[in-house]
Amino acid sequence: MRLGALREDQGIFRLCALPHRNMFRDQDICRVYQGYAPYTYRSLLRDAVGLSGKTPTQRLRESVMVPFRVATNLRAHRRPARRRTLLAADPNLVTHLEVGYIAPGRDWAALARETDKWGRERGLMDDAAQVP
Repeated sequence: MRLGALREDQGIFRLCALPHRNMFRDQDICRVYQGYAPYTYRSLLRDAVGLSGKTPTQRLRESVMVPFRVATNLRAHRRPARRRTLLAADPNLVTHLEVGYIAPGRDWAALARETDKWGRERGLMDDAAQVP
């Protein structure tokens, strides 16, 4: 990301972090800086009146989040010249380190062995830690 673009979009990052203490809504952030509203108004209306079909606690949380999500949608309205383009590699070259979310289409075991070999060649790896 370019530093100037990051500075210009700093408000988006802050807005999307506003209702949360320990969570960034990265999908929302990416959609907003590209100029797309992350939520349908139909789903927001459903959440506002408690028809999300979840537990009472979850329905309450969803209804409390509606004003923040509406603000997020409104922030997505940007002049075309201010919209950002998001580029990504396919297949993914990185992934979350959570088994349920590992990006498909890559031989992660082979990549781990290659990384291990690369680190050992440069003296960066301890002999006690070795990838099988």
